[in-house]
Amino acid sequence: MKKLISLILAVLIAFPCVSAFAYTPESLSNVIDSRSDRGITPAAPGTDGNYPLNPVIPGESGTTGLPWDEPYIPILVNIDNLIGKHLQWGISKADIIYELPVSAYTNTRLMALFTHDYPTEAGPVRSARLIQAELRQEWDAAWAFYGEESKNGSNLVSPFLNQLKLPRRDGTIIFNGGDEKKWTKAYSRVSYNTAPHNVSVDLTYLARLAVESEHEFVQRPFLFTDEKPTVGDDAARVNVIFNYFDKEGNVNTAPYIPDNNNSTGSENCDAYYTYDAETNKYMRWNPNKGNYADLSDPDTQLGYENLIFQWATLSWNEGSTEHPLLPDIVGSGNADFFMGGKHISGYWVRTGLNERTVFFDADGNEIRLQRGHTWITIHNYRTGVSYE
Repeated sequence: MKKLISLILAVLIAFPCVSAFAYTPESLSNVIDSRSDRGITPAAPGTDGNYPLNPVIPGESGTTGLPWDEPYIPILVNIDNLIGKHLQWGISKADIIYELPVSAYTNTRLMALFTHDYPTEAGPVRSARLIQAELRQEWDAAWAFYGEESKNGSNLVSPFLNQLKLPRRDGTIIFNGGDEKKWTKAYSRVSYNTAPHNVSVDLTYLARLAVESEHEFVQRPFLFTDEKPTVGDDAARVNVIFNYFDKEGNVNTAPYIPDNNNSTGSENCDAYYTYDAETNKYMRWNPNKGNYADLSDPDTQLGYENLIFQWATLSWNEGSTEHPLLPDIVGSGNADFFMGGKHISGYWVRTGLNERTVFFDADGNEIRLQRGHTWITIHNYRTGVSYE
C-alpha cells in the first residue's frame, strides 16, 4: 500500500485539484446564528440526571445504523487536518469524524471513530488535546494519538488522564486494561509525508490488543430512521468558514474567503458540502484541493449522510503561544443538523464526562439520524456556517 500511496501522491502533486469555492461575505445566505435562543426545551433526563442509553439493536451498528454483526471495539484516532499540505489516509473507514479546534480560531484537527472496519494504515496521527480526551470518555474508546499538548496556559492532557487513572504513553492508545508496552508496535512513519505529519497507525493491530485486554466497551447508540426529514429548510449546499466572526460576533472585515488564491492559513480547514440526493450524502469539498478523499482511494469523493454542528462555549488562552484551547464540551448548547437535503435547528446536552452527547430536534426530541456516516464539527460562534 505504501508504494501505491507514494505513486498517488506524485500524481496529485503533478495535477492538483481546483474547486469553484469562491464567494464574498455579502454573498452568503442563511448564515447560522449559533448563539441565538432557539426556545428548545430538551426532553427531560432520567431520575439520575442523565439520559439513558438507547438500546443496542442486534445486527445494526449503533454508530451508523447500517447492518453490522461483529464485536464492538471503538477506536478513536487523532488525524491531522492541515490538508493543504498533508494528505490523510484511512479516514474513509471511520463511522464518525469529529472536527475539533486545536489552536487559535482557524486550525482544526480530526478525531475519527472506527468501530468495526479497521484500516492497516491511518494518519497522519497527531498529538492529544484535552477536548479529545473528554471525547474519549464519552465513547469509552481506545485512543490513538502521538504526543500531547504542552503549551503554557493550556489544560494539559496528562494530569487529566492521571486523575482518571487511565494507562497512557505518548504514541499509544488508551483503554482500561491491556499491556501498554505492546501498543507502540502499531505505529510507523511513512515516506509520503514529512515529519511530524507522517505517523501512521495500524488499527487492525490495535483492535487485536483491545480484544486481548478483555475490556467491555460501553455502546452508546444513536437513533436512526429510514425516512428522510420533511421539516426544515432546504439545504443543497453548506459552507464552513472558521474565524468568520470576530470576538463581538461581527463578520470579520477580512475573513479568509476560499478562492484558490488566498493562502492565509485556514484554507486547510474551511470546507463546503453539496447534497447528492441520489446517494443521500453531503459530499465534502476542500477549497484548494477539490474533492475530499482518502489518499488510499483519491478518486472516490467522501460524503456524509449527517452533518452536525455542535456549538460549544470553547475559549482560548489569548496570552499564550498559539492560543491553547480551554474546552467545554460537557454541558449544553445549540446544534444544527444537515440531513436528507434539509437544515434542522436543534440542541445538544451532555450531562457528565462519562455520559453520551444527546442531540435534540427543534421539538426537544432526540433526533434520528440518517443511516450512514456522520461528520460532527464542534466549535464556537467564531465559525461561520451558511447554507443555500
